[in-house]
Amino acid sequence: MIDINWLDAINYDIYFENECGNTFLRNVIVPFEFLERDIETYFCNHFKEGTIKIISIKKVNYVWLSKSHYKIN
Repeated sequence: MIDINWLDAINYDIYFENECGNTFLRNVIVPFEFLERDIETYFCNHFKEGTIKIISIKKVNYVWLSKSHYKIN
C-alpha cells in the first residue's frame, strides 16, 4: 500500500526578489495538507524580515516522499 511507505507532498516554484533587486526562482516541497495560502509565509520565514518580496508562487506538481527519509511523529 502506497501510504504506508510514502508521504504525499506538493512541489511549488517560488519566484522572488531580494533587497538588492536580484530575482531568484526556488523550489519548495510542503506536505499535501499544507494550505496554499500559507506558502508565502512559510517561505518568507526562512529569510530575515523584509529581505525578500514574493513575485509569484506556482504549484508545479504532486510528489511522493519516502517516509524512510523523514522522522514521522
